[in-house]
Amino acid sequence: MKRRSFGSIEETWFTWAAKISAALFIAYFAGFGIWRFLSFQLELDWCKIANAVYQTSRGSFFGNHVNGLVGYSFFQEHISPLLFLYVPFFRLSPFLGNIVLITSQAIANGLAGWLLFLLGQRWFKSKLCALFCELFFLCNSRIQMATLHDYHMLTLLPFFLFLAFLGVEKKSRLYLWLGVLGGLAVREDAFLALLGVPLYIAWAKREWRPAILMLAVILAYEMLLFRFLFPMMRDGKPYLFFRHYHWLADSPGALIRRLLIEPHKVCYQVVTERHNAPLLLFLGQFFFLPLLSIPGWLTGLPAMSESLLSNVHQLTCYGYHYAVPPAAALTVATLLTLRVWSVRIRRRLSFKLFGPSLLILLTLYNFGFSFFRGAQPLSKFSRSPDVRLEKSVFYKIRAVRRLMRQIPPHAVCSLSVNLFGRYHAAPNVRLFRRIRGITDDVQYLLLDPNCRIRRYGFKVNSSILNSLVSKHGWQEVDRDCGVVLLRRGNIGNFPSRTSKSRRGGRISDSRRSGRACPAPANIF
Repeated sequence: MKRRSFGSIEETWFTWAAKISAALFIAYFAGFGIWRFLSFQLELDWCKIANAVYQTSRGSFFGNHVNGLVGYSFFQEHISPLLFLYVPFFRLSPFLGNIVLITSQAIANGLAGWLLFLLGQRWFKSKLCALFCELFFLCNSRIQMATLHDYHMLTLLPFFLFLAFLGVEKKSRLYLWLGVLGGLAVREDAFLALLGVPLYIAWAKREWRPAILMLAVILAYEMLLFRFLFPMMRDGKPYLFFRHYHWLADSPGALIRRLLIEPHKVCYQVVTERHNAPLLLFLGQFFFLPLLSIPGWLTGLPAMSESLLSNVHQLTCYGYHYAVPPAAALTVATLLTLRVWSVRIRRRLSFKLFGPSLLILLTLYNFGFSFFRGAQPLSKFSRSPDVRLEKSVFYKIRAVRRLMRQIPPHAVCSLSVNLFGRYHAAPNVRLFRRIRGITDDVQYLLLDPNCRIRRYGFKVNSSILNSLVSKHGWQEVDRDCGVVLLRRGNIGNFPSRTSKSRRGGRISDSRRSGRACPAPANIF
């Protein structure tokens, strides 16, 4: 019977460590996402995307009820064909669809770490180095913050990007084109990170025909979107988010021509006028290694170009998801730079000692960088009071259900952001973002004055609640666990569906009446 050597057993340990690391990443972030969904801690991105997919499952093509306009299409802002994959789950059950949606990005990034382990094996010929390649990605603060935050399409991009590079290394056309086409289906601006794939094929593999073909497919798809689909969806108006680049040019064509004709002036303007300190800090997390090799430039610079040319807020206050494409591309660029260095080192033994130690150092630096900046789930982010695992959450769930039973079946109700994120599938429900956005057909408001929204500044605090009651004539119907139900003052008295008793000038529910209050349809 043939014995296994110590080296093979050691490599098996590294393989199992990589699998366990990916599994722990998926379990932690998927569980945390489910908890945030159940405890009313989701935000605007989740509200818009989940409601758009739900409306599609009910026959309205990515219609959206988040801006007070029934029939507003989410594809007017972003074209993401990948969202069609979630439609069958929402068709079966809104609750199942929401769970699949919130856990998919954790699963995608965990599997992306495993793909990076397979890439590291081929690039460094060492499973120990491959393991730390995976940990280097999974410990990235931008990746963790985006996965920990609400669902966003860009969070799925690393999986398709790494799959495309794995197809290049394994010479598998299936993996290569599945990664490229899947990455294009993520969102319209994901192509910048994918441009590094054909550039890498042309430079490293010297295969010009597949590189040119892939580059033509990517550019043709983007031209189709920006020249035809977006104007068609927006009634002739240009791409909504092009305003980020207005400081450089007046149109997309003028921006491309300026980048090709006078790139030195654009670089000077970026450095002198935009104050890109966050971008330098972002590169500092990678030890500036992507800038030290040509493959690093080819794979990292296209993904960084969007953030370099647009406003700085994409990597600061809006940086959770916008930083994912450059983070994934710069991870590949960093590993390719280390691979170039390993090839140049003539003595194989020296790299066996140098390579793992350098990757370990990079991984620890990446972990410490994100931990001390408060981006790690183990740091102050998870200890903040708005995501703490408190028992009061279960009482709040019961309170919201009870308050929604008091709304008449055909009345239109507007919910604050954190409540709408979970009950967007309820009938006649809209999103409450600001007072001036309340349409005339809204008759009830269900608000959570204590909710904390990290971005956009849409906070339903006590001052807004007092303004609704004192200045705009809304009447308080009931409140429970901090959640307040308001009714428009001039719509008359709807028949009550529960018996109530007045205590101290405030209407409160009497649960001793024994009457059964059926929940509205589609509420989970």
